[in-house]
Amino acid sequence: MRSGRLAAAVALILALGCAACDSSGGAADGGWTPLEVPSGLQPASAVASDAPDRVEKSLLTTLPGLTRVPLDPEYGDDVASPVCGNKQGAQAFSSESGMRREWRGTNTKVHQFAGAFGAVTAAQAVDQVAGKLGCGSYPAPDRDGGEYTGVHQVTVPSARLAFCETVPAKNAFCTALLARDDILVRIQVAAVDEAAATKELGDVAPRAAESLAKAW
Repeated sequence: MRSGRLAAAVALILALGCAACDSSGGAADGGWTPLEVPSGLQPASAVASDAPDRVEKSLLTTLPGLTRVPLDPEYGDDVASPVCGNKQGAQAFSSESGMRREWRGTNTKVHQFAGAFGAVTAAQAVDQVAGKLGCGSYPAPDRDGGEYTGVHQVTVPSARLAFCETVPAKNAFCTALLARDDILVRIQVAAVDEAAATKELGDVAPRAAESLAKAW
């Protein structure tokens, strides 16, 4: 009887542990198919072996009129966009082999992120963000009491999805998301107003699309 109770307890612990992995994005067993993978979790084994190389090739090296800013760390994974509180977890697709770069100019900052997907396509990760844009505004995670406001979609050449919002400092913040197969590229521009941000984004996004196309 005692051994039976012990076996049951062990089985319960294992079941709870497995459930926690599924909900939090923890351990991956590498045995899932794209249809079975939980919405916010993709096993590393689902990502192509050459994806890290294509991620790096997708990143821009220079931008006219802007100075590149060294980033530490340059590597790190992320969701397609944190807009409307979208964040890593059970309801958001997160990348693998992510890298980022940043450039700055007078009253302008450009940030680029690229990451690989496998259990879902990069386009699916972008479309998941598109479903979040109706929030209008949301709390800024790094500022007490602040929030991003005026979230709305805009049209930007080469982008699968683009949108602008106002940051807590009252500057405009515009984002373009590009996707090709398993690689996603995000371009974010912070500027004094939306006109300046969208103009810069319209200049950078086609360059990013060219780099993305040449990554294969």
